[in-house]
Amino acid sequence: MSNTLSIKIDRSERSIIRVLSIIERRGFEISSLDCPKEAAADAPRVMRVGIDSRYGERAISTLARQITRLQNVQGVETGPSRAMPQPEAHAVQDNETMMMTPPRMAGVSVA
Repeated sequence: MSNTLSIKIDRSERSIIRVLSIIERRGFEISSLDCPKEAAADAPRVMRVGIDSRYGERAISTLARQITRLQNVQGVETGPSRAMPQPEAHAVQDNETMMMTPPRMAGVSVA
């Protein structure tokens, strides 16, 4: 089952990495990531992460609670998967949005 998490996080060092790593460690696969660039440098970021469960049905509400407990996370909202535009390469940046679609995470290294 596909879901989307909208996560509001502070702009601090490694905050995005902490969120993405807990998603993967809890048995979910990241299918898409949208993290728009905010106008104000001190404004919190809102990132949308499309996720799929690797091991059948997993509780998205449990994952949302775990992410909420992370340092620098201000809030998490869950919802059904929404279609996000997919970039042609692994990372595409324009003036307003940076979108990344990570490769399959299980045992894959990217040079």
